Amino acid sequence: MRVTQNPEAAWRVLEGHAFVVPHGGTGVVELDEVGTFIWQLIEAERTLDDLVHHVCDEFDVGPERARTDCVTFVEDLARRGLAAVRPDAP
Repeated sequence: MRVTQNPEAAWRVLEGHAFVVPHGGTGVVELDEVGTFIWQLIEAERTLDDLVHHVCDEFDVGPERARTDCVTFVEDLARRGLAAVRPDAP
């Protein structure tokens, strides 16, 4: 899985939380500390493995938990139109 921000989403980080507005301005999504960390990572396209590695290093969490949480978070971003997700190249 590869993921990147939707470049049409507007966002700003204030006091450690990202506030993201989907294209079309339909509400604001506030991300917590971990979500903000991942959001900033996916400003450039990243693999799921890369996200898991960075989350484990930054938040002292095991890889299984990090992978599950990253997948759930990324799928939520994609569902809201805030991120593009595509499969890894074969």
